[in-house]
Formats: sequence, C-alpha cells, structure tokens
Amino acid sequence: IRVPEPCTVYAAAPSGIAGQIGFKSETSWGLAVTVDTFHPGLVSESLKQDIVRVESRGIRAGRRVSHTWKEGGKTISGDINLELFETPTATLLTHLFGTVTSSNGGSGSLYTHTATPGTLTSKSLTIQIGRPDIAGTVQPFTYDGCKFSGWTLSCAAGEIPTLTLNVTAESETTATTLAA
Repeated sequence: IRVPEPCTVYAAAPSGIAGQIGFKSETSWGLAVTVDTFHPGLVSESLKQDIVRVESRGIRAGRRVSHTWKEGGKTISGDINLELFETPTATLLTHLFGTVTSSNGGSGSLYTHTATPGTLTSKSLTIQIGRPDIAGTVQPFTYDGCKFSGWTLSCAAGEIPTLTLNVTAESETTATTLAA
C-alpha cells in the first residue's frame, strides 16, 4: 500500500498552464505601455534576449586570465504560436496588415474584421509574457518595440486556426509588474 505524499498548493500551477500573453499597441516605437489585451490561446512561445559578450584582449598585470568584458550587440526574437479567437484578433491583424476595420453585424458577439495591406512603419506593440516558475509564481517578461518579421496562418478542418508570429523586439525587461 502506497501512502500519498502531502500536496502542495500553488498560487499558479508550476507549468505552462498558468502562462499568459498580453499585448497593446504602442504610441511610439519602443515606448512600453501597460498591456491590457490578453490572448486566450497561447500554445507556445520562444522569445528570448541574446547579448554578445565582448571579451577584452588586453593584458592585465598579475592576472593569468582576462576578466574584463562588455556587453556587445543584443537581439531579441522568437516565435509566438497562438490559437485564433475572435476577441483579440483585430489588434494583431492591424500589426500584420496595416489597416483593419471591424464591424458587428448586429448578431451578438460576432464581428467581421476586414484587413487591408498598408504601412507598418509606425506600428509597434508591447508584449508581456507571463512564464510560471517551478514554485508556481508567474514571472513577467515585457518586450517593447515589437514588430512581426513574418507570420503563418494555418487551418485544418475540425481544428482551431493557429497563427505563428515571428517577433523581433527592441528591449526586454523583467522589472514590470505582471498585468492582469
């Protein structure tokens, strides 16, 4: 007979199930805003910041190894995979196409979004991803100056459509409070 171990109760599940993604259009590129639109269909994401470490080649008296380095160039990029739902789609379509008009045909919550190709030059997003740690605390990662360098829309009969976004960002911070 096996006796069950005590169960730990977490504020959030220590797994991806507690993850979240929120976004909001920026008024100026790279000027972070508080996200207020949350997407219910986050499947996966791989956004990360890579910073090149530039090592000094200078000789230092009394040292066998150089310990001097500086931050070099940084890149912030990755993919976001979403199941598409009608609620937050218009904002994303605006950043994919340029112009979107939305209309409610008077039938409750059903909307028609019409996307028209246009300039994306002045459009950017702040994206915040909530990543649960092993203790169950959801840690916020906020990316500003986000643009979509590419995207793929996929759909199969009997399945929810999916959207894969290739994201590049200007900066990453973990100092912003998790938006709710």
